[in-house]
Amino acid sequence: MNEDGTLASRTADYVIGEPSLYGRRNSPGITTRSEGSLIGATAYDNVNHRIFSADGAVIAWGANPRILVFDAHPERMINGPEALAVLGQPDFTTRELGAIGPNRLGSRGSAVLDERHQRLFVADGFNKRIMVWDVHPDRLTETPDAMAVIGQDDFFSKEQQSGQARLGNPSSLHYDIGTDRLFVSDAVNNRILVFDVSSESLKTGMNASLVIGQSDFDAKDPGIGPDRLNRPGSLRYDHVNQRLFVTDVGNERVLIFDAGEGRLQSGASATHVLGQNDFLSRQDRLDLKKLTPGAMILDVKEQRLLVSEGSVLNRMLVFDVHPERIKNNPDAFAVLFQEDFGPPKRATSDVFENSPRPFLNEETNTLYVASGYPGGNRVLLYDFSPENVHTGMRAFDVLGHYDQEGNPDFNARAAYGRINARYVYPRAVALDPLDHRLFVNDQYNNRVVMYELDVENRIVDRAAKIILGQPDEYSGQLRDIAANTMQIPLALAYDVVNKQLFIGDGWNNRILVFDARPDRLSTFDDAIAVLGQPDFQSEEPGLGSDRINFGVAWGRGIQSTAPTPLALEVDNENQRLFVSDGINHRVLVFDISPGMVRNGASAIGVLGQRDFVSNEPTPNGSARRSDSLGNTLGARIVSGRGPANDQGFDTPSGLVYDAEHERLFVVDGNNSRVMAFNADPDQWEDGAPAFAILGQMNDILTDELRLDTVEVDDDVGRRRFRMASGITYDSTNKRLLVNDKGNDRILFFDARPEVLETGMPAIGVIGQDDFVSRNPGNGEQEQLLDPREITFDSQHQRIYATDSFWGRLMVFDLPRAERLVRVPARTMLSYGTLDAWNGREDKPGRDVREAWRGSLQGNPALGGILVYSSTRQELDVLAKRRGRVLLSETGVVAPTSQEKILLYVDGRDERVSTLLVSNPDSRENSIGLRLSLGGEIHFSQTTVPGNGKLEANVDELFGISLDGVEAGLVVDARWPIATIMLGRRPTIRGDSLVLASTGSSGWGSKKDPLVLPGLKVGGGYRSEFVLLNPSASVIEGQIALFGRDGAAVTRSQSGALSSQFQPMGYRIEPGEVFSWDLGSSLGVADTTYAVITPTTGAAPSATARLSSWKGMLLLNETEIPAKAATTSAWVPVDTMASIIRHGETHMNFSFANASRTPATVRLTLFDQMGKESGRWEQILPAYAQREWSLADLFNVRSYRGALRLWSDVPLALSARRMTRNMRGDLIENEISYINLPNSGSGLLEFPDISEGQGLATEILLVNPSGETAEGLFRFVGATGDAKEIILR
Repeated sequence: MNEDGTLASRTADYVIGEPSLYGRRNSPGITTRSEGSLIGATAYDNVNHRIFSADGAVIAWGANPRILVFDAHPERMINGPEALAVLGQPDFTTRELGAIGPNRLGSRGSAVLDERHQRLFVADGFNKRIMVWDVHPDRLTETPDAMAVIGQDDFFSKEQQSGQARLGNPSSLHYDIGTDRLFVSDAVNNRILVFDVSSESLKTGMNASLVIGQSDFDAKDPGIGPDRLNRPGSLRYDHVNQRLFVTDVGNERVLIFDAGEGRLQSGASATHVLGQNDFLSRQDRLDLKKLTPGAMILDVKEQRLLVSEGSVLNRMLVFDVHPERIKNNPDAFAVLFQEDFGPPKRATSDVFENSPRPFLNEETNTLYVASGYPGGNRVLLYDFSPENVHTGMRAFDVLGHYDQEGNPDFNARAAYGRINARYVYPRAVALDPLDHRLFVNDQYNNRVVMYELDVENRIVDRAAKIILGQPDEYSGQLRDIAANTMQIPLALAYDVVNKQLFIGDGWNNRILVFDARPDRLSTFDDAIAVLGQPDFQSEEPGLGSDRINFGVAWGRGIQSTAPTPLALEVDNENQRLFVSDGINHRVLVFDISPGMVRNGASAIGVLGQRDFVSNEPTPNGSARRSDSLGNTLGARIVSGRGPANDQGFDTPSGLVYDAEHERLFVVDGNNSRVMAFNADPDQWEDGAPAFAILGQMNDILTDELRLDTVEVDDDVGRRRFRMASGITYDSTNKRLLVNDKGNDRILFFDARPEVLETGMPAIGVIGQDDFVSRNPGNGEQEQLLDPREITFDSQHQRIYATDSFWGRLMVFDLPRAERLVRVPARTMLSYGTLDAWNGREDKPGRDVREAWRGSLQGNPALGGILVYSSTRQELDVLAKRRGRVLLSETGVVAPTSQEKILLYVDGRDERVSTLLVSNPDSRENSIGLRLSLGGEIHFSQTTVPGNGKLEANVDELFGISLDGVEAGLVVDARWPIATIMLGRRPTIRGDSLVLASTGSSGWGSKKDPLVLPGLKVGGGYRSEFVLLNPSASVIEGQIALFGRDGAAVTRSQSGALSSQFQPMGYRIEPGEVFSWDLGSSLGVADTTYAVITPTTGAAPSATARLSSWKGMLLLNETEIPAKAATTSAWVPVDTMASIIRHGETHMNFSFANASRTPATVRLTLFDQMGKESGRWEQILPAYAQREWSLADLFNVRSYRGALRLWSDVPLALSARRMTRNMRGDLIENEISYINLPNSGSGLLEFPDISEGQGLATEILLVNPSGETAEGLFRFVGATGDAKEIILR
């Protein structure tokens, strides 16, 4: 900053609380010497250049009660500094709430620094005390004890009392350096205590010298008048005129006291009142120029009082409080963040701000205004010189947003400057299971986005296709109310019958209804109707059958300190819409049948109230109260409440309807319970009682269970909630899923009608390791933090959950041992195991290898491909992002079951070969093994359980070392088996690359030439041929190489390919191996293809191994199987990013025409729904090879579907998927292709589906037929027993 308060730079120089300027936000569980959750400055020591920083409260997590002390001297500043000391915890890594002792804080409230004596006063409301620390640099230790405690007799007492030496709940503090007085707001006892804290007077358990707000030290009842207080809050002190400003929250006013030393007496009367006409009035404010108590800033220099009215009115009032001009209940002379004193407007610009948090530098007359969500994620700068202050004044600069020219951008709002079709801050989600769409509300950016799904309702592309509420993907403004805008959308529901989308528009207290038919819905569409308001221009909250009061505010719906006060649910069968009308404490029912959805339509039913004009909470008086202008007054009450009943709500939240049994489940938010109602339209009764309650043991209890502060047994942890929010229903298994957001978890309940009962325990949990823990985690894939809303796809057993703290939509596929597969005609479906790594540094024991055998009977026949990925888990320390580095990828066609198979075993270069066998027969299968090592024969045998699988290293099966050798392995089974050989090869940088093969292909006595396309030599590439002899006699032949245009080539001594014809001959004994390495990876890459021509006996089983190198470092290895040329083939295409393959991915295709006849090549591209999306045709000359990328052929890169090849001349095809990983290496994998008949059925065997310890598996299913193929996918373990699996 410049000396005049203006910006010297728009870029931060240093960061405290993160290791770098690029670190992401921390979860509440982060507690280290340099990091915490929402670290912010509490006080600054100008004498010693130190910052006293506190961990802030994160969503429903309380603040870590500690204060870190950092060195902030300009000459010693660094990024991510370690703290010099910690106050309030015994060390730098402990996060314990509610502790007590001389070095502990039970909670952390207001803190003030006495720079003269180097003392820090901290309010510990939980322990009803004020802790005083000596923070002088010469005496400060890393974990110091406090030097004194005020409000208790010792460091281990926490009695809540009145009296001269006791405190009820200290909150705001002020230290007057001139008189050594400490002013303490004691809200519970409705008073202000004044302590003499001079060095000679300060001591533990000391008496207060004066009391304000009560007649004596023992009185504690609230009152009204010039000498009484009702829940005092903030304190501000005018040291020039010795006046004390007190927010008297319960009386809705600010009192000013003469606090001059010698003039202030116990029981003193205030000199002036702001916010009320006189000292005896207590009325809701009716004039927007008048004050209500809020956060205050006192500008002592200019004698101005600034009162912030943040999350509801989004404005700040400025009052002249000069002693010579002050009068009772004055009008504000200016309003900030609004254009006038009229009803507030919600917007973001150089005038408007939302939830402003101001700070005034009196020396430079600069007002700095910070705002996070739902504001502009920025700091505004105002010139606050007296002559410049006026209503609607404009900021002169901004931190956090600037345009491409570096100028201030006052209209930008998005956090980190990111807003497009991929970045959302989700709160609610609705599924369209028929047209395969997912609607997600991006609450922060005031929009709803639509994602396309595949036939199994999985997200296809993370980029939204349609956006409602904004004109494009880059906008997120708070726009004026209209039929196509929304402000803080918080709820969604979809009508599958009439294809209508319902959106709960939070701040506008309305429900927007959109025609969501796929052929009509488009970005920035107008709604076709509105419920809860008479028209599209109205937003006032109301009561009645046609009005709604959602009451969305900072802590209610926006942040997570209270339940979300709205939810929507559709009864598709009876065409009803259920609406949680939060602040009216009721659920409304609307008729949404055709012709009944119109502006301002009246509800046809109500729950939670006896009629449409009642809105009392249950228990009565338990909820927050709002004044006539919408200001929320008072705190949410969570304990010690009156008894509830089986009919009413306190802020109803999530809803779900069970159509089969006509039951409506309602989350009763503040009562921490879920209520089940009979919603049969023929038996409906307004205000009907619930027939079962979950979360409480009976219908009168309302207390919440907070698992991070109390220890409970497993049974209690299964039965209780804290601020439940979203709710959904699994109609297939009759399970109820409850989003227990206050404990960061989703609970599963058995909701079959015959077992559902009040107080029943949950049967499952997601988001936590067990039923008694609440671990915030750090955004890992099994963790939830402030989950809001959920929906469930019963058919595919999939949960969509909004994980709001991390701004992400979590998709959980539940484990199953069987799954129905439906692959559309002429396309493919892909499945992937959950993750290559199921363990981390914090849970290393979890990282185990899991394996399954899979079988699929498809009708019509399906083609199958297995892809194995090897990965490394890495954590970017500075950015705090965990990633999976793709090391290698290998694919094989699902092997055909055979009784006898010949496989290649490679023990060179420290490779390890693992034999994978599946036994589709129900009987135990005896396996004979024969290993040929250049004339040396070894035998072994083993068994595979019925329906089971075998996984074993070849050297262990024979008990010999295979280092440095090549061998042929004959696997001879009693009944047909499917086999894969999976090789692992280490690299010099410690990576493990995988390579899979399926062995002999069963050509028998065929002598047709084999073609191997897509080979490369030079430019970092090497190609090696591997030939096996599966026959019973010697085979002979030759390998010839051909260039791009058909010229025969071979390798010269320098390693380059030349046009001199010199084919390589081979002679292979039965069961043996022949390999030929083309050699050098140096020079410029040449592309070629090979033709293998048998001269004696049958053609061999052949592959080409293509490897890429960087000097001596092996980067990648893939295998191209030799196949007879074909005129038709299907290739699965998937270049979409995934958790494993998240780099830039593309596909290359090589076509080799080894015949003398030019070929007409026709390619057709089909999307994942089987819809044709492109055609391409070209002549391929005789003896030529051509290579094209998917982008060359069809101008697409990110794509999922299938490619069909047709040619009038048999061709050889190589289809290679290439991914640029996080390290910049190019990972290449030969996907291969499928060539199946267009009818009939077939059994696919997948011998090994693995995950863990760096390995992941992808399954590609291809349907070449013209009709949808169906099949049942079954998964078993090694013993043949059913084994559940999670597939993405």
